Amino acid sequence: MNSPLVSQHTLTEFLDEFNRYAATKLTGDELVSLQRLAKKYFNYYPLEELVGRRLSDVFGSLYQWWQFIQLHDPQSPKVRLFNPSLAEDGWVCPHTALVVLQKDMPFLVDSIRIELNRRNIAIYTIKSTVLNLVRDANHQLVELIDGENGQAVQHHTGEKSKAALIVMEISMHSDQQELASIAQSLHSILTEVECVVDDYQSMRAAALETEQNLNFANEALVAADIQQTKAFMHWLTEDKFTFLGYAAYEFKEVNGKKILYEIPSQRLGVFTLRESADADSLALESFNEGMARFHLVPQVITFSKSSTRARVHRYAYSDYVIVKRFNAQGEVIGEVRFLGLYTSTVYLMSPTNIPLISTKVGKVFARSGLDESGHDGKNLRQLLETFPRNELFLSSSTELYETLMGIAQINERSMVRLFMRRDPFGKFINFIIYVPRDYFSTKVRLAIQELIGNAIGSHESEFTTYFSESILARVYLVFKVDSAVPVQVDVATLQAGIVNITRSWDDYFHTALMEVHGEELSARLLREYRDAFSAAYQEQYDAPTAVQDIHSINELFNGDVSGGAKNISLSMYHARANEQGAFVQFKIFHRDTTLALSDVIPVLENLGFRVVSESTYDINTHSGQQFWLHDVKLAHQFSSNIDLPTLKDNFITPFAAI
Repeated sequence: MNSPLVSQHTLTEFLDEFNRYAATKLTGDELVSLQRLAKKYFNYYPLEELVGRRLSDVFGSLYQWWQFIQLHDPQSPKVRLFNPSLAEDGWVCPHTALVVLQKDMPFLVDSIRIELNRRNIAIYTIKSTVLNLVRDANHQLVELIDGENGQAVQHHTGEKSKAALIVMEISMHSDQQELASIAQSLHSILTEVECVVDDYQSMRAAALETEQNLNFANEALVAADIQQTKAFMHWLTEDKFTFLGYAAYEFKEVNGKKILYEIPSQRLGVFTLRESADADSLALESFNEGMARFHLVPQVITFSKSSTRARVHRYAYSDYVIVKRFNAQGEVIGEVRFLGLYTSTVYLMSPTNIPLISTKVGKVFARSGLDESGHDGKNLRQLLETFPRNELFLSSSTELYETLMGIAQINERSMVRLFMRRDPFGKFINFIIYVPRDYFSTKVRLAIQELIGNAIGSHESEFTTYFSESILARVYLVFKVDSAVPVQVDVATLQAGIVNITRSWDDYFHTALMEVHGEELSARLLREYRDAFSAAYQEQYDAPTAVQDIHSINELFNGDVSGGAKNISLSMYHARANEQGAFVQFKIFHRDTTLALSDVIPVLENLGFRVVSESTYDINTHSGQQFWLHDVKLAHQFSSNIDLPTLKDNFITPFAAI
């Protein structure tokens, strides 16, 4: 007998339908337990996605999840990817099923989804359910606790725990090696998540300890930074930073050289998963530009980006916050590095409310000399409020000032501008691009990324776009580069390339008119013909050709020998420059109506030509006049090579006369 289909949208009615079906398959405690799981699992489930599916498949899947949670050591994740079959699993699914059981903690679903998206695996359904469980000493399930209050129903003895049951249906994968690879990656990622969550409070405490250590800093040396840096470190701990890792370093003298050594025992978060337990070390003379500048100038904090994307919470290049460490005498004895991601609230905050950044913004304003209440000052303030947050953290005051002044000079004009900043640590090159919003699209953005990527030899990048009421759209591109390979960037050449990418056919048309007719006449012609040429015409012909066609159209107004307006205007050309052979293109311009091909073809054949193809385009001017263009490809019946200048003299006049 065919299985009934799910027909109910509301939770109560759906559970009644499900429970009635389950009662035909199970009895006793097993039925009660499954019904309890169903109540939890299908709460907040998008039930409309189940309508029309067989109840046997919905029941079979949940029953399999029930069996899946029976045995689990909460200290490690349990992951399974498989393709359900009726013979082995008792239910079928058009997709591959992914089920994960893990000790409940933040970031689980986000981190799993990151890995699947990285592999370009489509996700069709996703459901995460937190279960309150009681297990015995052998990790066997004793009871599923009902309700959110955590009260056991049968009061079994055992260890209570919270677990996240995550179920996804993903695009079908039948290759067992690929399924094993995905499962292995997810195990690794879930281990990272657990390390981050377990050490989160310790990393937060390390940030607060770093704040206190700054009290030892030499006030005369770094007085300007100390209080702001202390405020910033405290600010980070107020849910402004998702701590992913922590590492501490100390300076040692070895053979007369000052070397920065890591302290492996102090690793926290993802750094505890480093394969080597040996300390990283780097001589002072081998520091890159960013590290050298940090330790040679009187500043106590710097910012950088990791060259590896985070696999926890958000798939982005992680942020480094690096702070000097001091001894009781105020001497620099090392540094600490916090790896993490700024939380979403940071990207929405005003820069004036972020310690250190507010000081940097103040320096920009002071250097600009602008009145904050004036027009230009308000414009600069708006630019700062919407500026990419990464650039506010990573740019120096000078870099920020120069970039913002350049942007302000655009002054809401329709133009392309490119701004570049190199990462002093050698890991990235950052670009901010402004383009006219009307011309911006995903296709344009991809073309810009390809242009820049080819120029700097990098094709690993991330982007963000920003739109406002401005006539310009902004693209922020971050390219990862090899710090060992010097990259020369010609900003002017790249900007010119972006101009070409973003120029529309209308832009080229305006330029072509200017080149032929000068400013005054081209302005009149542009008003008349700006919207005259259809998309099909623009796809086929470039802008200079349109200018030539306007010349042919204007010949219709010059009159014939009797003084009346001409009926047709003609032109002849090779479709490709320097084209040789027996083919030629013949254009016929006509007012108001099209010409009947049955009238035209016999004339052309009588003159020794065979019609290969014909295309027709309408041209509608601003003043309401309509013209028709017939573009005919001709092959000469008697000659294998056509002398175009001679043919024009011997062909166009006879054709017009006929």
